[in-house]
Amino acid sequence: MTINEKLLQFIDSKDISQRKFTIRTGMSEGVLRRGKSIGADKLMAVKQAFPELNMNWLLFDEGDMTLTTENIVNEDRDPYHRDSSIDRIIDLRIDQRLKEAKEELHNYAQEVVQQVLENK
Repeated sequence: MTINEKLLQFIDSKDISQRKFTIRTGMSEGVLRRGKSIGADKLMAVKQAFPELNMNWLLFDEGDMTLTTENIVNEDRDPYHRDSSIDRIIDLRIDQRLKEAKEELHNYAQEVVQQVLENK
């Protein structure tokens, strides 16, 4: 089952509309229905809007769909909880890829400028 399908299942279990879910998370309804990839920023928004959603279930098929109140409280107290670690890893990878893309763009721009200057 994809993340999108799981989110739709979660929405159904909460007995809320997709519209209400997307308003609370800032996600577009089309992302859910079309099965487009959901970025880390949207996953963070989902986690913040619905802390009872078990991110291990959503991402890794581990555990139950929802967390108990006790698990939610413990997760908030434990900064090294697996979900927190996953979030940090995702953020670090995004930052790393952005940095690499900026460097590549910068190098490409320098090459183009150099070629233009050589041709004058």
